Amino acid sequence: MAVRILRDELQREYTDVPSDPAKGFHFNTGQRAAEINEYEPEWIAPILSDVVESFAGLGNPFSLGTIQPGEHVLDVGSGAGLDSLIAG
Repeated sequence: MAVRILRDELQREYTDVPSDPAKGFHFNTGQRAAEINEYEPEWIAPILSDVVESFAGLGNPFSLGTIQPGEHVLDVGSGAGLDSLIAG
């Protein structure tokens, strides 16, 4: 029961990020989260500010290396979709 309550609360909190990014959260969001996770500024620059501000990622999958031609990307739990847009 406690796990379910925690999962529901976390889901609600992360759902609030795109609908009210200025609300203030106990985790970093938006441009600040991208900076902390070491996203390159040139990756973020062409992306709509609404997408960037809705970002609540906890890591940078691109730190594992660059995507090579012919490789495929699956963004599970994509949230704002920032990683998918960078990968595209």
